[in-house]
Amino acid sequence: MVKHDFNVTTHWSGGRESVGDLNGDVLTEQISIPAGLGGNGTGTNPDELLVSAAASCYIISLAAVLERAGFESIEIEQFSSGTALFENSKFKNGYNNSLPYY
Repeated sequence: MVKHDFNVTTHWSGGRESVGDLNGDVLTEQISIPAGLGGNGTGTNPDELLVSAAASCYIISLAAVLERAGFESIEIEQFSSGTALFENSKFKNGYNNSLPYY
């Protein structure tokens, strides 16, 4: 069995319009709420990171399946999106979608 820990440290000081920091083993980035949702808009944001994580897992898994099936020249591009619905100062359920292009 192989075990690998993924560690991230975050720091936030202030309210909705503030900017925080995210530090992982590889990734270091400023984070904030998107400007369109009433935040600062600096750096990345949790919504973008969530869609990126899901899209990355999908495309890497798809490439591994294709490789195991015997494909030798694999190149995949995909478009992924997520929607944050903010109405009356409240978030509603959003929608996300990933479309691979072969």
